[in-house]
Amino acid sequence: MNRKKKVKKGFALVTVLALMALISVLSLFFINFTITDLKISFSLNNGTQALYLAEAGVEEMVWWVKHDEQYKTEFEEGTINRTLSRSNLFGGDSGYEVKIEASGKAQAQITSRGIYQISGRQATRLVKVKIFKALAQGTSWSQVSYGAKDIDFFASRANLNGGPIYAVDDVDVWGGSIVNVEKDVLAGDQITVGLFSQLNVSGAKHSQNYPPPPDPIVMPQIDFDSDDPHSYLSQAQANGTVYTEQQFKDLLEDHSPVTLNGVVYVKGNIDIKKNQSLTVNGVLVADGNISVGLLSLVPPSGSAQLTINAPPDGSPSGLLAKGKIKIGAHATDTTINGLIYALDEIHFFDFTSSIVVNGGLIARQVSIFSIWQPVTINLDEERVERTLQPTPSYSPTVEVEYWEEEY
Repeated sequence: MNRKKKVKKGFALVTVLALMALISVLSLFFINFTITDLKISFSLNNGTQALYLAEAGVEEMVWWVKHDEQYKTEFEEGTINRTLSRSNLFGGDSGYEVKIEASGKAQAQITSRGIYQISGRQATRLVKVKIFKALAQGTSWSQVSYGAKDIDFFASRANLNGGPIYAVDDVDVWGGSIVNVEKDVLAGDQITVGLFSQLNVSGAKHSQNYPPPPDPIVMPQIDFDSDDPHSYLSQAQANGTVYTEQQFKDLLEDHSPVTLNGVVYVKGNIDIKKNQSLTVNGVLVADGNISVGLLSLVPPSGSAQLTINAPPDGSPSGLLAKGKIKIGAHATDTTINGLIYALDEIHFFDFTSSIVVNGGLIARQVSIFSIWQPVTINLDEERVERTLQPTPSYSPTVEVEYWEEEY
């Protein structure tokens, strides 16, 4: 009997010891698990803070590229290589180091390292971002003459070479005109040829009365005077050739003949009168009208002369106006090597001399009335396109191509 009691007591003792050992092991597992969980939680929290700091570094660098002219220029030219850092953030030794390095024109990689440090513990995260600006769609132009309304020929002898002519509404040939077009004649509405007039077309005619009509073409826009450094006003300011209307009038009256280079911008109208001569090796721009040799009684004799030459470096050339461009009866033989562009009307009224344009015509309305004096327009696509858009243009938005995080 006593022997059985001793066996039971021994078994109970072993059981208790085994249970205590199991509980101890489980307790150790629990404590270890808790500590590990706390470490993971702490690490994740610190890592998240470090990631936020790295992302903040990227955002700051992108801000500089968007808003600082030096950063923006270097980025677009593909020369940027800059580093910046921030420290003592969040009240400790936390911060970020960020670098931007060009990988091409308007392309760069940003590498940002975020550092979060607290209570002697440090977490770091690395973020790599590739940013770029898309190259704006270049202006492609193939029309030798464009009218956002009509193109009219009256009593004229005109030759248009190298490209089609296009009118959003009508192309009208009348008053005994002879018009030769090397390519197509395109009109959104009607092509009309009056009695005793000729329209000789080497290509095709397309309009409502010569179906099918052509696809619509929108008049391209020119940046006359925005704050962009590539606008014509900004270029003239950099060139030191911005004039008021009165200043330019005095220049022509007191110093004719006048020769100017680069972009010349007049804030107002330009009126080249009889006994005045102007040569521009580049672009003549007015935010009003441009007139050459309009009918006048004073002075009683003489003629007005305007010549636009294309610079040898291939930079833009032409005659640009926010208003009208008129070449009148008192103009001498006129040669424009470049684009003639008017937001309103281009009007040739010259029955004593010839007009030659090596570039193209773009206006709301194109009217040619030359009293059978020769008018020759030769398309120069490259020069027209360069004058419409004088420098490569990038979209104003910096875009993220990829975002990579390293732990």
